[in-house]
Amino acid sequence: KSVCQNAPASQIKAILQVMKSDPLMLRSVICVEFSFSPPNYFENLGTIDYEVLCENTSKEIVKYVRKHIYLNRHDIVAMSNKNELIIIKSFPIKSNIQKAYQVIDVICNRLLEDLSHFSIFELHIAHGDLIKDCSDLYKSYSVAINFLETGKKQYPELIYYSAKNLMLDLLCKELSPQIKAKV
Repeated sequence: KSVCQNAPASQIKAILQVMKSDPLMLRSVICVEFSFSPPNYFENLGTIDYEVLCENTSKEIVKYVRKHIYLNRHDIVAMSNKNELIIIKSFPIKSNIQKAYQVIDVICNRLLEDLSHFSIFELHIAHGDLIKDCSDLYKSYSVAINFLETGKKQYPELIYYSAKNLMLDLLCKELSPQIKAKV
């Protein structure tokens, strides 16, 4: 929640230290947004039962993702509200940035595959920039949220939005048909 609310860097560093996570690691925020099926999809459930089902599903998702094969003890997984899962993925400070982005891409695709087994919701996923200073976590979060918003408006058929697939398509919209064909 501190990342989502743009908390001061000192507060974020303190949280990381309490969690025994190195504040000097490279990090990127991955946002997974859930759109739960409407209550009428579950004909026999009342409104309260539906809310409980959504709450329990959210808790199960957090537990499931925390144990994901691509996450380690330095990574943070939490629900920021009942519709948004935040993952702060960490990398050693000397990581190759291109390889780190490739790993993030693999993680996002694998999460999509794994979370698709939960049939109660539709999901969308995006990640932010890789940052070196934990005070920039909010910027990474903002980029991920912007990708989600842009992607859902421009490409509702997609569920994973990244700079690689969004920006090229958005740039191509501005090009002439001949140049677009070449790209």
